[in-house]
Amino acid sequence: TTPIGTVFYTGDFKVDYTPTTVDPIELGKIAELGNNGILALISESTNAEVPGHSLSECEVGKAFKEIFSEAKGRIIVATFSSNVFRLQQVITAAEERGRKVLILGRSMLNVFEAAKSLGYLVYQPSTIIDMQSLDSLPPEEVVILATGSQGEPMSALSRLAFSEHRSTEIMEGDTVILSSSMIPGNEEAIFRVVNQLFMKGAEVIHESLSEVHASGHACQDELKQIITLTRPHYFIPSHGEFRMLYRHAELASRMGIPHERIILLKNGDILEFREGGQAVFSGYTEGAGVLIDGSGMGDVDEYVLRDRLRLADEGVVSITIVIDEAANRLYGDPVVQAKGFIYESDMNHVINLCQDKVRDIAEELWEKKKPLVSHMTSEGVRDKIQKTLFDYSRRRPVIMVSVVRI
Repeated sequence: TTPIGTVFYTGDFKVDYTPTTVDPIELGKIAELGNNGILALISESTNAEVPGHSLSECEVGKAFKEIFSEAKGRIIVATFSSNVFRLQQVITAAEERGRKVLILGRSMLNVFEAAKSLGYLVYQPSTIIDMQSLDSLPPEEVVILATGSQGEPMSALSRLAFSEHRSTEIMEGDTVILSSSMIPGNEEAIFRVVNQLFMKGAEVIHESLSEVHASGHACQDELKQIITLTRPHYFIPSHGEFRMLYRHAELASRMGIPHERIILLKNGDILEFREGGQAVFSGYTEGAGVLIDGSGMGDVDEYVLRDRLRLADEGVVSITIVIDEAANRLYGDPVVQAKGFIYESDMNHVINLCQDKVRDIAEELWEKKKPLVSHMTSEGVRDKIQKTLFDYSRRRPVIMVSVVRI
């Protein structure tokens, strides 16, 4: 609540009338807020393109029980480690079939320990086992709860699939349940793991085959329900790609909210509510990733990043020149080193090119009676060496020239 009015922000939500371990959503309280007046509703849009109502978590529990009753070998369930309710469903289904549960994956274990200490997980102490107990149990008495539902390369499921786990791996006869939605962009990684699971002889079950996952995001019927209960003056779709925000805005328009009071914001837009409830755009703010560099966080200079990218793309050539300052002449051959620039087989030719160019430049400076010590490290000299290398390789490595005076 603000001095101008009440802003209702949904965050991630769904309307589940039969949740597993928590009370149902309090729609009455939301309606009460709507009766008191809502200046703006900011509502998530992740499933704004999906008609109907999201699947209840209790349906997932039923699917688990059915699969657990039919599986003959080990069962491996991969899900988001943050979904504590899903962990409870897996543990409950395992206990009902007399199976023990092994937790695999650091984030899964961390969430499990935290949820257990806070009383969110209920189970018999003997249900949870450690890795040392795994080999002593027959496959039909084992459930492995693992990270890796999105195909993450270092996750527990991926390491099991590719035989990279130090203690166990996927075996023929295992049943693998992917209890999650496929996040856009992760398709290739997920299919890579799924293909490997099949190659190992496992049976793979995912949400398109069975109701083993329920989205945590409201679908169109639930989104309309929140709009109806809150009756906002302004409607602001949020949390989703722009196409999702657009479909949510269309939904709100069909629900009777005037077009001029539906506000589509892009990342960084600043919306200000002024006296009288008027909404105006008041600017834009830049948002970017926070970069961690060693022990520092958020302090990586853009010029440092630019140099690193250039080094990665083009490589580096280092030239050390020894100069007899009194004679104003080179002393010996320049020492040339190159990294990330050229193949090893071409290295001698590159060294000769650089040495010849340095000698030519030094001779030219000597004839003009210019001091080599100050001029050999100039930008102009580096540019000449770089041009020579570009003519040879069509690449522009970073040139570093060091001078040793004797």
